[in-house]
Amino acid sequence: MSSPTGEKLLASDVGIKGNLKFTGELQYESKNEGEISSEGTLALGDTATVDGNINVGTVIVRGKVNGNITVKNKVEIRTKAEIFGDIKSSKLRVE
Repeated sequence: MSSPTGEKLLASDVGIKGNLKFTGELQYESKNEGEISSEGTLALGDTATVDGNINVGTVIVRGKVNGNITVKNKVEIRTKAEIFGDIKSSKLRVE
């Protein structure tokens, strides 16, 4: 599903087992067991759970990540986020 701005959304009723690749922006509210990779922006919502590594351009984390995060641009960690792994990024913002 895409919004008028071109942002893609995976709602909380969707679960993925395997690697996920996307372009542009993705608002992710679901559960993923596997790696997520993109040159774009990943926004993990409050209900998102990722069991695997994340390798993207930019990430905003509100949910839970069990894995390493490698980012080219910026990592934003919001108030309710839980991260169990290493973070590699040139910019880090913690709320």
